[in-house]
Amino acid sequence: MRKTVVLVLLALVMVLSALPQERSPEDIYKKAEELFYNGNYMEAANMAEKVLRDADLGSKANILMGRVYMSLENYDKAIEYYEKGIQAADKSRDTVNIAWAYNNIGVIYKMKGKYQEALDYYQKALIIDEAFNLKYGMAREYNNIANIYYILGNKKFAQLFYRKALWANQEINHIEGLGIAYNNLASYHYNDDNYAKAIDYLNYAIKYDAQLPYKGNLADDYQNLGIIYETMGKYEKAKENYLKSLDINLKIGVFSKILQNYENLSFLYEKKKDYPKAIEYREKMVEVDRKAGFMRIYRDQEHIKRLNKKLNQ
Repeated sequence: MRKTVVLVLLALVMVLSALPQERSPEDIYKKAEELFYNGNYMEAANMAEKVLRDADLGSKANILMGRVYMSLENYDKAIEYYEKGIQAADKSRDTVNIAWAYNNIGVIYKMKGKYQEALDYYQKALIIDEAFNLKYGMAREYNNIANIYYILGNKKFAQLFYRKALWANQEINHIEGLGIAYNNLASYHYNDDNYAKAIDYLNYAIKYDAQLPYKGNLADDYQNLGIIYETMGKYEKAKENYLKSLDINLKIGVFSKILQNYENLSFLYEKKKDYPKAIEYREKMVEVDRKAGFMRIYRDQEHIKRLNKKLNQ
């Protein structure tokens, strides 16, 4: 009888383990975040919606929804979710996510060209970060404030805040933040026509971004190196770095980044008057446009017509 009982219990355990297990809210949020980072925005949104009202994860889930809609360029919807995230975070006194949401609203206003509004939101975020000694947030805000000052032509303040961002990231050894800080310093020196300094900073960015599991930032570094070398007239070095960036982005599968790579390569070959190769990469862009449903497909098709005219002249 004892053997029979053991076998019955074992069978019951096996049946129960075979049944689909309900995911915890934390697992659902992590999956939503993973989908977002892989460029599967609507799948990420569908997953995040399941935990929007969760007491512990509601603020983060709403902010993730904001990031989804920001990536889809639906900025009003994104702000709506960020504001919900702030309300949820305020109830739980989650200062980290309040600051993060303010920061992201600032990013939207920057993309809209409303730089003073962007600066206001970045400074709101920074007040919280400094009050609670949130080093990660401080580093992020210093960087974003630097970007606004640079756009507004205040290079002195821009360089100061880029440096503060770098120092803050060094203090906490934040690998991703260090990559971003060096990339932005590279951009600063590139726009100041100091190409050698820009290349040095990008090589530092590559060193840190190569350590991250998500390689999107590394792809951006190589693309930026390509842009600098192209500006310098070093077309082979430019092509080499554009192709490195493309290889990473094809593996990640983010359509918008792949389009940027193809466009850079198409323009590079057009500059070299190698119109067949320029057309080849522009046709690849049209394929991506069609897959992703991008409206820019008409603009890219028109560009192919112009290239064909140059080819037949």
